[in-house]
Amino acid sequence: MAQERIPLHDINTEEAVLGAVLLSDTAINEVNLKPSDFYHEPHMVMFQAMLNLNKTFTHIDELTLADELNRMGKLELCGGVSYIMLVQTMCPSPMDAPVYAEIVKRLSACRQLIQAGKEIEQVGYSNPSDIAKALSDCDNKLLNIRKGGVASPILSPKDRVEMLFERYAELHVNEMVMALNTGIYDLDKHLGGGFYNGDVVIVGARTGVGKTTFLSYLAREIARHGNVLFCSAEMDSNSISDREVAQSVGVPTNRIRLGAYDSILFSNILAALGDMSERKVYLYDEIPMTTDKILQAALNMQLRHGLSAVVIDYLGMLGDEYGRNSYERISYISRKVKELARKLDVPVIIAHQLNRELEKRDDKRPHLFDLRDSGSIEQDADIVLFLYRDSYYDEAKEAEGETEIIIAKQRQGDANRIIKVRYDKKTQRFQNLVNPREELL
Repeated sequence: MAQERIPLHDINTEEAVLGAVLLSDTAINEVNLKPSDFYHEPHMVMFQAMLNLNKTFTHIDELTLADELNRMGKLELCGGVSYIMLVQTMCPSPMDAPVYAEIVKRLSACRQLIQAGKEIEQVGYSNPSDIAKALSDCDNKLLNIRKGGVASPILSPKDRVEMLFERYAELHVNEMVMALNTGIYDLDKHLGGGFYNGDVVIVGARTGVGKTTFLSYLAREIARHGNVLFCSAEMDSNSISDREVAQSVGVPTNRIRLGAYDSILFSNILAALGDMSERKVYLYDEIPMTTDKILQAALNMQLRHGLSAVVIDYLGMLGDEYGRNSYERISYISRKVKELARKLDVPVIIAHQLNRELEKRDDKRPHLFDLRDSGSIEQDADIVLFLYRDSYYDEAKEAEGETEIIIAKQRQGDANRIIKVRYDKKTQRFQNLVNPREELL
């Protein structure tokens, strides 16, 4: 009699997945597994306990997991605290959790196929009278395996229409509700409402024109309606906060940093801090800052607080190491930023420096070819905005206080549009020039 073969499984990889979840705050949301995907029963139970903890926003570590298993009456079944500690050491790298999970998912699908094959074999031996129904039942067994795997990237016509119906029905009665508004009315109108989920928005300008100020402004405006993760690879949290307080109070940043406030200014600063505590702008402050670290921080924030946008200042200062030169490194970072936007499904707004060569031209308004070490930046970006101010080159025009926002690229609309806003260099504030009720031509 032939010996029955043991179903496909990999205990070590299952342990690596569980270990990754214990070591990383975000791994539980990256592995896309169900308890039934694990072959070893203790692993099924441990993963279910992890899901229970995650559902209640409880940090997952060896202590909380042991407590949850004990509450479930399953701690002894799972080998006790000693096995939990062992599992934690079995993960080579929590960053590779999705890779380990893919192996566990694949082997789970193989076991399900084996089981479905046995069940289909029994249907054949039963000599069913209604063969059409029997075939349909067999098809459903395979379809259920497909549904249990990774979600299909293919949208059926019916799925698309259902999604679009809800979207257009909302747009029928409300304007600019599908995008994140920038607070600049003209810009929102030309961008079809603002920034959309998955967009990569490049903000380019020469040093000193106001990229960081503009990013801070956008973050505050978006934070009126959702949570924003602001990542600064250039300035620490105190410098960013000083600038934000100065903008709110309406005084130069160096006045805030100088100190010796009078009672009125100090009262205004306290009021600005109160506004800041209510505003949903979260600062990510870590050096070196890389795209992978930003992804982990953003996923963690998305899980715990929700996430509407990521703002990064700026691309060239990110610490990713890749390639043989600056061109290859910037191109690599650009691709990673695009992946970041797609994985998080939120807009990613990132500043980038422009080449000095434009200073040699008579017309110093930026163009796409002015993006420094551009590589794939232009290709990866959905929107490219340039900031330009005449007074940057001609102090006599300082009183005009105008900054041009140039839409140099827009994947879903017309480019080469210029939006004018008022910019107060002293207080570093942007302001609409047009009446929000006026329609654009």
